[in-house]
Amino acid sequence: MNAETARWLRALAVGLLSASSPSIVACHAECNAMDAEGTGDCDFGLGYARRDGLADCACVPVIGCGCEGEDCGELFVSYVDCADTLRLE
Repeated sequence: MNAETARWLRALAVGLLSASSPSIVACHAECNAMDAEGTGDCDFGLGYARRDGLADCACVPVIGCGCEGEDCGELFVSYVDCADTLRLE
């Protein structure tokens, strides 16, 4: 596992632990995945974004020194805020 993957997993774990409902949830038929990627070697948590996962849509942390993408201004402040946009199935 490389350092970036380990950092992403650590941030995801922190986000999940801080959420009141930490289970990964499925979302609407259309994920509306966000175009926002962390850039640089920083460990700053910039927010959370919806992403198409292996099976369903999920909320993931965006980590880096800055953000690149059309949806950077729309990042969610917390995992809970992002998860509220997903629909439980």
